[in-house]
Amino acid sequence: MIVRHRNQIVNGEQWHRLDTWLKRLPADVIENNPELLMLEAWHCQNRGRFPQAYAHLDRIDEMIESGACESCDIERLRGGVDALRSQQRYWLGQGELALKHIEQALKRLPDDCLAERGFAILHKAGALQICGQSEQARQLIYHLLSDTSMPVGTYQGRLLLTLCFLNWIAADLLGVRRAAAECLEIGEKLGLDETASFGRYFLGIVHYQRNELSEAEAMLHPVALLKRAPNVEFLCETVFALASAHQAQGRAEKAAEVVQSLSEFLLSLRNTDLLRSAEAFEAELAFRQGRIAKAKSWARGFNPEPFTAQSRFYEPRLTLAKVLIAEGSAESRTEADRLLKRLGTFFASIHNDRFLIETLAVQALLHHARGNELAAREALGVAVSLAQPGGLIRVFVDLGPELASLLTDLDLDEEGQRHVGRILAAFGSDRGSQPGAPASTDLGPLASTMTNRELDILGLLAERLSRQEIADRLHISTATVKRHAENIYSKLHVTGRRQAVVKARELDILSGARGGTA
Repeated sequence: MIVRHRNQIVNGEQWHRLDTWLKRLPADVIENNPELLMLEAWHCQNRGRFPQAYAHLDRIDEMIESGACESCDIERLRGGVDALRSQQRYWLGQGELALKHIEQALKRLPDDCLAERGFAILHKAGALQICGQSEQARQLIYHLLSDTSMPVGTYQGRLLLTLCFLNWIAADLLGVRRAAAECLEIGEKLGLDETASFGRYFLGIVHYQRNELSEAEAMLHPVALLKRAPNVEFLCETVFALASAHQAQGRAEKAAEVVQSLSEFLLSLRNTDLLRSAEAFEAELAFRQGRIAKAKSWARGFNPEPFTAQSRFYEPRLTLAKVLIAEGSAESRTEADRLLKRLGTFFASIHNDRFLIETLAVQALLHHARGNELAAREALGVAVSLAQPGGLIRVFVDLGPELASLLTDLDLDEEGQRHVGRILAAFGSDRGSQPGAPASTDLGPLASTMTNRELDILGLLAERLSRQEIADRLHISTATVKRHAENIYSKLHVTGRRQAVVKARELDILSGARGGTA
């Protein structure tokens, strides 16, 4: 009966029902029935137990080869195996191998296997993106979405989810938001809990990266309800994003609490693979909260291998790099350098802009720690240039206030300068580095982040120097002077240099300005 209704179960995203049914069967019954074992493999994939899912595929392959599947639809079985294998190859960055599995899956799976075919197409687009064919991947999904003969449901949800992934990897937040909103609408309209949770998750991380923290929290919270999770892998990433939103708003205890609850839930499921991810994020959170000893303890036992194609919210290997930089020894920084170079090469090779941006920003911190300011500015400049079109902000702010001083010295075009201003504004309102501290002071929410360079320029503004004279005095471009001045005006809530000088005198800021006398 379970096998007969498998399409209704999988296409309808009825994972909790499938879980209940499979638990009622003796393990040896499932183990010796290839069609039940295929359903168990899909169930493991949904629950985030990926090694077990792939082990089931190995068992099915053996049964097919031994002739133990004569009473089964062997082509359909092979199609399911190929669909899941495509995910395995994709994560290992093996785009060409993934495409071969996907081609076979789409040939073998019947048309009514909508969820399985959608899963294969998702990884086809991902594999094309890895191979440098992002536009071809995007056009594939657009073409399939335009087919109005397909019933609206899980299949379209998987196509929209694919667009979310492609745009997230490309660091295109607007593109993610459009696809995720449609995904959420379909999921809620048709009662497809998994599809709806995908939409909420991606909308939540878009809000988070744009520093819209309250909106992110509201979107993510319903997905983070542990026992109701329709997909455990997405549950983990949702909790990581929700904890980040709590942390950024100064609720450090709440952030730690939700991640701890996730770890306990994963342990109750005996899901040690995802538990390791949760433990990595606990270390990331400890690092952001200044609990360096805990982060170091985690780092000593973390193995960064193998490198995998990253399409999620959080990358543990970058936490390791940050902890190694913070340790401060020549050996730890050399290890961080090796890791970051490998990550940069890997993410560039698979065309993953989202995590290449973060890798470059962490590299900038490493160069800065070593005193190589030129290399720091170069790496950070590339990161900001990649982040600006898509509007990513928190990827920089979450690296801590030390990055703010590096941002102010970048020579960028006008659009880049405006984006730097938005990032610095987020630094000014961020409460994550000092949990529980007020979000603003008497100087306004941004004045407390006045950098040394801005103090220099503020002092020279008080001396009534022109923009060109300030640029000559500080050996920087007039465009950089303009950007710093605009940041100063924003932080002091004024519209021009005269008002800035007057207010700075009122607040006794000019006593700290180094460019001239008060």
